[in-house]
Amino acid sequence: MKAGELYPQGHSDHVASLHNLACDLRRRYAKTGVITDLEESIEVQRAALELRSPGDHDRSSTLRELTRCLSTRYDELGIVADLEEAIEFGRAALKLLTQQHPSRGESLHHLACNLRKRFVKRAAMRDLEEAIELLHPALELRPVGHPDRSSSLHELAFCLSHRHDKYRVADDLEEAVTLGLWPVTFGRSFSTSVKL
Repeated sequence: MKAGELYPQGHSDHVASLHNLACDLRRRYAKTGVITDLEESIEVQRAALELRSPGDHDRSSTLRELTRCLSTRYDELGIVADLEEAIEFGRAALKLLTQQHPSRGESLHHLACNLRKRFVKRAAMRDLEEAIELLHPALELRPVGHPDRSSSLHELAFCLSHRHDKYRVADDLEEAVTLGLWPVTFGRSFSTSVKL
């Protein structure tokens, strides 16, 4: 079933149905790995974004979902334009979120990950520095016990390790080791695989 068949354009739920369909397509892609689902999800989210005005309180959720899909497609296909757009939309989503918004930590984390990916591609230190700056507040919003804390710990440790490789600052390496040991110390395992 196509998005337009769910709720017609002009219907009050049309944009929400587009957004929900795109999310379902992304989830199906995550299960099946069929790239056309991811590509269709991106197309549908773009259509939803066009219909969400700057003042729409759900605009940030569409921006976040589009960011996630573009970043995933970059991981799969290596299309640099996808990464650039993911960073652009990630910044736009973050601007719309208050300090107390429940998705702020997630948005900080994903923007930092995308900046780190761009650093790996282009070796621009400003991207790595910004990623580190974003990950510290992301960790504050993901306190001990938060299910996603370990991914932010790992990402920050990875970024600090990269910065140590460039500048040989001992404090960066010490913090990276401390962050890397935290899940082990507290009995929480996490994946050490990071998409470059």
